Amino acid sequence: MRAPLAVRLSDGMTDQHVTKHLSRLRFRKTAPGGHADASCQLDASSRSFPDLGPTDRLWIYDTRTGSTTWEGYVNNPGTRSGQDGQGYDITALGGQSRMADHADRYGYIDRDLGNWRPSSYNVQKPNATRQSGNVPGAGWYGGEPALQLQFVPGTPVGASEETSLMYTGFLGGSMTLGGYIGCYDAGAVDPNYAVSWFGAFWNPGDPKHTVSLGTGMGAVAVLTGNPSLLAGRGSLVFQLYRATSAGNVGQDNVWAVFGRIAVLGHLMDRYGALKNMPSAAHLIAGTSPGVPGVSPGGGSYYTAYVLAHEVVEDLLGRSLTFCDPATAQIDGTTFKIDQLAYPDSVKPARLLDDLTSFEPDMIWEVLETTHNSTGRHRFNYRGWPTTPRYMIPPSIPTEQLGSDLDLCNRIVVKWTDERGIEQSTVITSTVPALDAVGRIRDADPVTLRAGLGSLANAERVGGRILEAKASPPRAARVVVDQPIMDLQTGCLVHPWEIEPGYLARVVATGDDLRVTEMEYDDDSCAAHLQLGTPALTTEQWIAQAVGAV
Repeated sequence: MRAPLAVRLSDGMTDQHVTKHLSRLRFRKTAPGGHADASCQLDASSRSFPDLGPTDRLWIYDTRTGSTTWEGYVNNPGTRSGQDGQGYDITALGGQSRMADHADRYGYIDRDLGNWRPSSYNVQKPNATRQSGNVPGAGWYGGEPALQLQFVPGTPVGASEETSLMYTGFLGGSMTLGGYIGCYDAGAVDPNYAVSWFGAFWNPGDPKHTVSLGTGMGAVAVLTGNPSLLAGRGSLVFQLYRATSAGNVGQDNVWAVFGRIAVLGHLMDRYGALKNMPSAAHLIAGTSPGVPGVSPGGGSYYTAYVLAHEVVEDLLGRSLTFCDPATAQIDGTTFKIDQLAYPDSVKPARLLDDLTSFEPDMIWEVLETTHNSTGRHRFNYRGWPTTPRYMIPPSIPTEQLGSDLDLCNRIVVKWTDERGIEQSTVITSTVPALDAVGRIRDADPVTLRAGLGSLANAERVGGRILEAKASPPRAARVVVDQPIMDLQTGCLVHPWEIEPGYLARVVATGDDLRVTEMEYDDDSCAAHLQLGTPALTTEQWIAQAVGAV
């Protein structure tokens, strides 16, 4: 070992420092991500660690300070034997690999009508309809996507007989119903019928939010904690039923619609406790402008959104139980996400990458385990700094990464709306070099993955791609084989001490670039740094940044 580093290895039965028997050590850290991977060769008898495998641990320490430089989990090691004796070829994955341990169904805010199914909560009236469609009429609310329930005219309806639809986006996952918003309308004023909404967990005693059948669009906004919505409910039922004794349906107007829907997941705090949704949810009341000559306006409605840092905090309390909530840093974010749902289970790494498409100046990190009683990994969701931490002196050569600049000022973003219909949104930007000659140049179109589709999300992602295509990407590679200045500590730091997730100033050019990767190689006692953002191909944008199919 050339650097003052120590390596500890444990297989659950044997736990010992193996530094004297180690060679060819390397480890890598990334931003976003944190501790990524490591490898080394260990000269030791196969009897030294008889049970070494994926649940076992590898630690790398700085012997001068005792701090953990890298930490991870051992893969099944290869063994070797020969003239030089026996040994292991060890590879390990850092804490960020734990992000792929667990998959879940997450529904933070969902407007997708495709996640509603005929309810199995009660017996359904056979000659009734239940479907997604559009709001009847020509008013400001008319023609919009909505759920539709109707009793067919000319048929008898018994007391309490119903037709209903149930939201199924949470079923099979750990998340429960946190609330819902929408707009309600009906075809007639008829006190013999009623419309209700209730959170269902197969409990017939659940309270309901109920209104008599009546015309005139009205807003609905109910959050967990409201007397009509109990916590822990795994689905939402929208129901039209006979509220009085049996009778016949006389006209084609015994129907109800529910549109402008957003189903909200019940958020957790970082410790896994359910939040108080009336104070945690973001609801905005609005008033319709009306349609001249058609409707007078004044109708009320609600919109809702969730913020990326709230999603991360929920992940920390719900799924990232291997991370320490007490020491976690979660910085605030501002973009209002109006659609974020995963009807098919996904792993936290995928969700965090999707959040990066909305908040590109944020990074997440899974780092070393803490020294408190929990023994869990340290976790950060923080913003990229805006001032440099490291100084790359002119004495260190810098390889500037070139690219074929693909200037574009327009892109088509495709996405799927509430009804499952594909929409296309055209995003434009100002690129002086193209605008000066009156040229429109399109970037390759992208498609948002199911569960992320909304106009606001499409505009955000398309705008980000065009920003990257408006000017040359700045990127460089640097091999640091000597101490450099750390402005944060005011001291020189050695190559193995450099952390990604901060800015480095290349003194020779004056550029402040993000340190996105650091790979340390002990044989050369040097850190290989990836600075800035290299040019991405369209395929990389789609797969890595956009969360597209």
